[in-house]
Amino acid sequence: MNQVSARVALGSGNFINIEREVNLSGDLHDKGVFILQSYIKGMFSHIQSFGLDASILFEQNYSPIDGDSASCAELLAILSALGGLEIPCNIAVTGALSQYGEILPVGSVNTKIAAWYEVTQIVGNSRDKYTVYIPTANLRDLNLPSFIRRAMDKGKFQIFTCSHVEELIPEVFGIPAGKFGKNGKYPQGSLFHLIEERIDRKKEEEHE
Repeated sequence: MNQVSARVALGSGNFINIEREVNLSGDLHDKGVFILQSYIKGMFSHIQSFGLDASILFEQNYSPIDGDSASCAELLAILSALGGLEIPCNIAVTGALSQYGEILPVGSVNTKIAAWYEVTQIVGNSRDKYTVYIPTANLRDLNLPSFIRRAMDKGKFQIFTCSHVEELIPEVFGIPAGKFGKNGKYPQGSLFHLIEERIDRKKEEEHE
């Protein structure tokens, strides 16, 4: 269980996987980062001279990591940085990604859920409600221990499923992702429109 952070800036389109730079990232994790990079470029390729420099980090991780089960969380971290919106601290996300934003199943989903539950018990607030989002395809794999089921019955712990990142975005950020319109823009009030506006402002500031 790790916290993922991201920083972004306009640039040449360079994605820095910090774990890879220090030889802590395996091939499958590297592949996941390339896939989320492809998704972001695809969603904002209509912006002229769009170049995004981004860095992704597993905070306070000192051991080798591999696999693509954090790809969805890493994408949300980048979208958070792009949109200037915070991700609530009471949620966890697991899921691999396709280049089109589909959330793909992961291994050891019960272990991942149990790890998040344990974190909430150690550092969480008993008055808060905690949520974990998992791929819809993993629903059939659930075999939860009784103490987690009791917490769910009490409304203290929730598990939700998603099959596409655009289903997850409203749950995390409180606004829709946004569908690309015939006018060449995303609709107002959507996360992707907010990102468009922030990118346009940054480009204008650089040319002043």
